[in-house]
Amino acid sequence: MTYPSVVVFLDNSESSKHRLDFALRFAALHQSHLTGIHLSYGALLPFDPYGQVSGVALEWELEVEKKQKESKEYFTQQAKSADINFDWTCFRDTDMEQVLTRARVADLAIVGQMATGNNDDEINRSFFSHFTINVGKPVLFVPYNQVVQSQFAKVVVAWNGGRESARAITDALPLLKAARIVSVMTIVSKKDQSDELPDVDIAAFLARHKVNVEMEKIEKLPSEAADFILSRIDLKSADLLVMGAFGRTRFSEFILGGMTRSMLKKMIVPVLMSH
Repeated sequence: MTYPSVVVFLDNSESSKHRLDFALRFAALHQSHLTGIHLSYGALLPFDPYGQVSGVALEWELEVEKKQKESKEYFTQQAKSADINFDWTCFRDTDMEQVLTRARVADLAIVGQMATGNNDDEINRSFFSHFTINVGKPVLFVPYNQVVQSQFAKVVVAWNGGRESARAITDALPLLKAARIVSVMTIVSKKDQSDELPDVDIAAFLARHKVNVEMEKIEKLPSEAADFILSRIDLKSADLLVMGAFGRTRFSEFILGGMTRSMLKKMIVPVLMSH
């Protein structure tokens, strides 16, 4: 069980080449076919006051075409050097349905974390929120400012017993099985006291898949949930977090209150999310 088909989202930001480097190493490791998907904005003011295509829009189009051509050439060169199977396509960020259709025929999507305060990032933050919720496939977010390994030895799983968490664990199985140790962390709120999370069940499920698993239950958060999880990742020297995205369940409150967005903003390791 692995990821035969992977897509990586590229743009004109400074972190795009870093993301591509990771995707190439990941694809080589998993013997995956890699599709490069380049996204770019359209012109903000396509028409002048008289309803004609503005000069600014025409200049923008020429610049976009130039950048996408350069990106394709660089991607092709790097993919050939990595000796992997690949193909390339490009979209505007408004072509959401086309992007979703393309990504849904892959096993995994690799996406870059948005750089806080960086106006050079081409893709707005709401785009990938919508994408993660609707694509129906796991999404692997990569930190924008770090070089990360393509193989993950220590993995933390945020488990809350909900549908999104279960989906994320199943989607991450190829990575979990290859890891040296997988720490499944449950954060229990007061509401959960009468409905114990099925820790034993998830441990048994992972063990049946030959995952080396350890369990950790946290009954009282000393800090905000995302910050606490990040502190545990740092303590365990983990190199991947697996979690459900944009979930709403009765089992635990740790995913509520913008947990997903908070984690994506503060992430220090790659985060595999499923919805």
